[in-house]
Amino acid sequence: MFDPETLNLAEARALVELARQHDRLLSVFQNRRWESDILAAKSVLESGVLGKVTHFEAHMDRFRPLIRQRWREDPGPGAGLWFDLGPHLIDLTLHLFGLPDAVLASFAAMRPGGKTDDWGHVQLFYPEMRVILNATLLSSGGMPRTLLHGTRASWAKYGTDIQEKQLAEGFIPGTKGFGDDSDPGILFDGATGQRTEIPVPPADQIAYYLGVRDAILGLSPLPVSPESAIAVMATLETSFASGEQGKVLPIPLSDKERAAYKEREQPVGSLS
Repeated sequence: MFDPETLNLAEARALVELARQHDRLLSVFQNRRWESDILAAKSVLESGVLGKVTHFEAHMDRFRPLIRQRWREDPGPGAGLWFDLGPHLIDLTLHLFGLPDAVLASFAAMRPGGKTDDWGHVQLFYPEMRVILNATLLSSGGMPRTLLHGTRASWAKYGTDIQEKQLAEGFIPGTKGFGDDSDPGILFDGATGQRTEIPVPPADQIAYYLGVRDAILGLSPLPVSPESAIAVMATLETSFASGEQGKVLPIPLSDKERAAYKEREQPVGSLS
């Protein structure tokens, strides 16, 4: 299924339970996990070169100033930029760092005549780290797409993933050059300020489908679990509530759901 898989947390919980009752596999296509910047961020986190990570930032910023008549921009269930892009930003964060404790969010319609949100700024609170997730339709570039700060160094990745463009041009996944990203990540040493370019891994969204195949064959767990889908929907729903109320709100997962998530998911980022 594509994300978000439902319109709210209650529906997500019901869908997961229905799949369990009927012994069916349920997964969500969280393609951002296999984009070049996230694969590179995982590699940098695993290397330990940043020291203790204190700040993570992810952007899905675009420049689309003209309002069009379509589902995202017409008021209704599931409309708005954050409902479209927020699940991906939330999922990649949970994939890297696990469950946050709380959320603080703000949303707005910045373009003249806009009827749904086209700007979103969300903070996720971890015990010793803060996360900023941002989405806007009025950004013409210049910001890193992905950013990490640590006690020893910082790392940034500019530029968008190339796979969508390649697919539109008829490029076939698995062929030579598919997913290759020539825009390197940049490591900034905290002590010296030295700037080092680090090549990023090829993007590989096809790995999701291969993972689903292997799960169907009983060879491996699902690449995106039902537990992670519930966690993303809980965080997404809470972000909207936080935006409406203007305050920090906890993530409304039960102890059972938290335990199931921690058993199934293994974040790559270390907070210690």
